[in-house]
Amino acid sequence: MYAASFGCGTPACANVAAVRVIPSLTQCWYPRAMKITPRATRAISSAASRTAGVFIKNSLQRGTKWAPTAVKVSMTLSHFELDTHQDNQQQALTRDVTPLVQEYFDTEWGNPVTTEKEMFELLGLEVFVVGLSWNLILHKRDALRRAIFNNSIETIARWDEADVEALLSDDTIIRNRRKINAVITNAQAALALRDEGTDLAEFLWSFEPTPQSVEDTKELVKALKVRGFTMLGPVTVFALLQCTGITS
Repeated sequence: MYAASFGCGTPACANVAAVRVIPSLTQCWYPRAMKITPRATRAISSAASRTAGVFIKNSLQRGTKWAPTAVKVSMTLSHFELDTHQDNQQQALTRDVTPLVQEYFDTEWGNPVTTEKEMFELLGLEVFVVGLSWNLILHKRDALRRAIFNNSIETIARWDEADVEALLSDDTIIRNRRKINAVITNAQAALALRDEGTDLAEFLWSFEPTPQSVEDTKELVKALKVRGFTMLGPVTVFALLQCTGITS
């Protein structure tokens, strides 16, 4: 989600789910904080934090004057949504939108992804980003591809503890044992999907009804977990649906 973060560094949205922000605030405040494209502005308008809007509104009513430079546009793990009731609750809540993240949002985010390999990589990145920033993930993406995602799903599914230890010794990637093991487990689950006559991309695109919110995603999460996928909560899966063009 995009949310307001104030001079003290405390996100106004820390304990609530993301909802609509006042459009006029988007128009008046955000463009001064950073370069915002029309696409990003629409996304911010439709899915920013209500708490941020109320916080600013109440402050204005009290006569508090906020300098535009005190407002940052920030991106959470799920891009536009925050669910405090599942496994991403303890993630860092806001991250600065850097030029690298802005470029990703403008050129890649939301483009339809229909191949199994591409979908699996993005699923893996969503696992790796838990508790971290997309800026870090994008900086590490080439290294993660070299070490992990350039391999076939079949190869990743066969990795054992020795392979995990080798990855943990590679300081160019994100060295988190739980996340690496989750990617391996998810590779095994992706192979099992083929036995159902489908693949990961096809399964996600064909799931009905198509989730339109984090809450709507819970049934899909259950379906994935039943099939062996792990480290996937509603926020993570909804973010995957958004970045791959399945959900607008």
